[in-house]
Amino acid sequence: MGKTKTKGEFANRLNASREMYDSSSDNFFGNTVSDGVMQMQLQSFKFGEYINTQDPEKSSLVVDHEWLILSGESESETLRQRIWLNNENGWTQLKATIKTLGHEAPADIDDLEELLADISQEAPIVKGQVKTNVSEKNGKSYQNLNIKQLLESAGSMPEDDPDDASTNGGDQSDLVDGEWAEGDRVVVDFDGTDYAGEISSVDADNEEAEVSFDDDSVETVAFSDLSAEEGDTAAEEPDEDQVALFAFCSAWKDSIDTDVTDDMTADEIVQILKGYEFDDQVSEMTKDEIEILTKFKIIKPPKAKAAVKAKTNGKKAAKGKKTKRGRK
Repeated sequence: MGKTKTKGEFANRLNASREMYDSSSDNFFGNTVSDGVMQMQLQSFKFGEYINTQDPEKSSLVVDHEWLILSGESESETLRQRIWLNNENGWTQLKATIKTLGHEAPADIDDLEELLADISQEAPIVKGQVKTNVSEKNGKSYQNLNIKQLLESAGSMPEDDPDDASTNGGDQSDLVDGEWAEGDRVVVDFDGTDYAGEISSVDADNEEAEVSFDDDSVETVAFSDLSAEEGDTAAEEPDEDQVALFAFCSAWKDSIDTDVTDDMTADEIVQILKGYEFDDQVSEMTKDEIEILTKFKIIKPPKAKAAVKAKTNGKKAAKGKKTKRGRK
């Protein structure tokens, strides 16, 4: 004999939602799509609201975007993503997503809903990477989408390119690894300029990482704004001559009345230093300083037995004598 059904407290409200329940997906943020790089087309891009009945303060405005997979193992399946707008990072992520889809975020927040509707209508096609991550706090898995490239703003699916490794199973060595970890080298676009740095910590639950940039600044960046540092975007090896020349200028700044900055090339610094006479001060220079100045013929090669004093913090350099080549 089967178990007798009894009406629960929410039976009437649940019955009223039967149609939505039957047509809804079994999994909103679960692993319904295979990990990898693939082409996909935007199906919807709209605001919503997450209501936390147990803790209303944790309720949040959200933006949901839904994608139809066009290539790879998960072709014809749907990927759903959510941007949480309960902090500034969420809004930054939304603006970055809008920019990636070929638009600029409006100056007035009142224009956002209309813009999202317009982007949905365009149904842009992109190349993106999907990566499954597991929360360290609760063990639940979730998927991140990293949009790599806008392929079309609207229209039909692009023709297949046999040389394009953007589908699942292709060469993905040049694409972002969505599972970020401490020590990963990344590049972040700030106002059109790429800045390279290293991830110092990762917050998987909030999908963001703390990045220590090469210019000694530290910023918290959303996963969606991170790109792996490629060979062609990696910081170039430092010019040893430029480093040595700039170090000399820093140590002898009291003798040089022309501003020398660390973004100057070695040749630019040499041209400045050649406007001064340092031969009379060789005895106060370190071996490295003498070598770099001699290399660029800023000073004459010292005599073989010339004494070289070690550089100290308390060194007081005499004012360099300016020649006719110096700047006024």
